[in-house]
Amino acid sequence: MKEKSVLALVHGNRGRTPKHAISKDIKDMVALLAQNEYKGASCQHMPELLAEQRGIHISSKSVSRILK
Repeated sequence: MKEKSVLALVHGNRGRTPKHAISKDIKDMVALLAQNEYKGASCQHMPELLAEQRGIHISSKSVSRILK
């Protein structure tokens, strides 16, 4: 029987960024817009504004996470 090392238990995608992750550029843009143009907009309303005006489709939960 072959002996397996502990490395066999490590997931192959460890350390990689997921394909569906929001890019740093988008995160920076959302944070900047929240401080300026969309100041006072809620985390629920911001995704609607981003989709209508910028073509950026992200969830309100993602906006909330970015702003924290």
